[in-house]
Amino acid sequence: MRHRSLQFVLLGAASAVCQSASSATISSDSTIDALIARARSIYSVRVDFTLTTKSQNEETQNQYRFSQAGNDWALRYPNSPAILMNTRDATFRFYETTTPSGKIYRALHLTPAQSLGAAIGSNYACAAARVGTFWYDKQLDFIDQNRHQAVILTDQRILGIPTTMLEWPVQYSQLGSAFVIVPGQVDKSFAGFLRIFTAPAFGYAIPRMDYVSAEGKLLRRYEANDFVEIGDSLFFPQVARCISFHPHHRTSTTFSIEQIDFVNTDLPKDEFDLQVPGNARVRDSRPGSAHSVFHLEEQSDLEGIHKLIQQDPNQTSALSFRFLVFAINLLLVTFLIFLWTRQQCDSS
Repeated sequence: MRHRSLQFVLLGAASAVCQSASSATISSDSTIDALIARARSIYSVRVDFTLTTKSQNEETQNQYRFSQAGNDWALRYPNSPAILMNTRDATFRFYETTTPSGKIYRALHLTPAQSLGAAIGSNYACAAARVGTFWYDKQLDFIDQNRHQAVILTDQRILGIPTTMLEWPVQYSQLGSAFVIVPGQVDKSFAGFLRIFTAPAFGYAIPRMDYVSAEGKLLRRYEANDFVEIGDSLFFPQVARCISFHPHHRTSTTFSIEQIDFVNTDLPKDEFDLQVPGNARVRDSRPGSAHSVFHLEEQSDLEGIHKLIQQDPNQTSALSFRFLVFAINLLLVTFLIFLWTRQQCDSS
């Protein structure tokens, strides 16, 4: 059903874009609706990919597997037991390191459940399922709420792909929603543009997104190519990159997709399993959690972890209150007995 609604939006947008210049407003609105539909079209997926990061003379390369099913998601490291995983109850961060002496250190940290959008801001690899479209929900809200300011131009060729370009003016106060991430310092007088190049032939995926200053200086670029169809009117790139054009610290990150499957279908049940070895240090930072820091004596799975840490904070507070009342009453009784005993001694 989700695919069918996406098709209707994309077909409507394609029809509007083909209309004359006199219907530019309708064209712009329909294209924006199609962009939003594409960004929200994947609700379950598994992506195997290599992430390459280049910074000056350094280059690092790591392999990952990212899985998403609704609001649950997991980022696994194939060459490591480390995992970053989110469920409706909490976000789990497990990692294992070995000291130079050979000692193995294992740690599991629990924090409040984290949205995928928030995770992308703190962990680049979590963007794997959103390459070729909007990474950030804030940008979707920006283009939706400011659609009347969009300027639309057709027949812009990007990486050999025919695209439609939409451009929004961006002021300093809008940086956090339009650009989200801007390399370097920016003055409060900053003004620039958000440029989106979308490909109607590829289901309104985005081969290029640019953050540009008012002077035309490129600040950041998101780019994608080699699109393949992974569902009805749903296209996904095989290669995507992000380039920061900071004058003193230019960086680039490239996603090379090895495999993408389980698109909008049920994932294997074990995709969100978590096995924590024994002697792992557990830190629970969720508000109202019954435990703060403790060690697991034996290996435990995710269900066991949940049972261990999910004590009703209200019940814990009630028990603490009862204990406090009991302790106060005990001290009061002890004090009264002391006074009575002393009075008896004085009278004798």
